[in-house]
Formats: sequence, C-alpha cells, structure tokens
Amino acid sequence: MRCLGGALSLTTNTSFVVDHLVLLFRCTSHAQQAERTGCAQAIGFCASTHTDLVLTELENIAKWENLKKSSGLFGFIKDAMPYKQYTDQEMVSLRATIMLSYGYVVYYCPTDVVTQRLEQTVLVFLRRYMENPRECNGTFHLGIEDILHVDRCLQIITF
Repeated sequence: MRCLGGALSLTTNTSFVVDHLVLLFRCTSHAQQAERTGCAQAIGFCASTHTDLVLTELENIAKWENLKKSSGLFGFIKDAMPYKQYTDQEMVSLRATIMLSYGYVVYYCPTDVVTQRLEQTVLVFLRRYMENPRECNGTFHLGIEDILHVDRCLQIITF
C-alpha cells in the first residue's frame, strides 16, 4: 500500500488520485493493524504533494459514517452510491484509520503547510472524535504520539 501512496504522489491527474484514495480506503481491512498502518502511510505519502486534495478526501471519507442504510422510498439511491456500508465495529476501525491517516499527512506534508492545516482541518477532526471515544486503541495513540512528537514539531515551528 505504501508503494501505491508513493506512486499517487507522483501522479498529476487529480481525478485519478481521488479515485485511488477512495479505492484504497474501500479495499483496506481496517480491523487489521498492519493494513490500517499501511493505508495511513500511503495516504501520508500521497499528501507530500497533494496535501489539499488528500485532506478534502479524508473529510469526505469521514462522512461515510453518516451514510446509514435507509428503507425509505429513495433508499435505493444510497444503496447505489459507491460507498461500502460498514457495521459499527468496522466504523470504529475506519475512524481509527482516518485518525492515523491524519497523523501521517501531518508527518509527510511540506513543513510550510503543516501549521495552518493542523489548525484548520486536522485538529478539528481529531477533537470531534476524541471527545467521545468509543474504543481506546493503544497502538493508535502510540502511532499519533510518534508522528506528532515535540521534536518533530520543533523542526516545523521555529520561533
């Protein structure tokens, strides 16, 4: 998966990048730590050149949680959408992958972009989900701590 992220970072066709980012998230088994980390690293590699595009897609992927199956008259329209329907446990794992992806985006994106993107997008997302955590994943917390370590932030922000 990391190779796919590296290849996407070299691609200039934005629709190709968007399609493959969505495909990457749909094909990943988010319950397995190795695949979750590989997907997040691929997203981070891609963000090294397509930062705004990746952040927009991560926001769109986070909205998958709100797509519930409806049995109404127009429920078939949602069923026709290209998004997979996730169970509650799969949604928790997907959310953990998204959070880890945000961490790798911050780690790999250009340093001149990090501070404004951190305030505008990443911290807003993380704050929303860390207020009501459904599952505490220790390996996730360790991954984010490594990515957003003080030494890394001091390299980015010079006083």
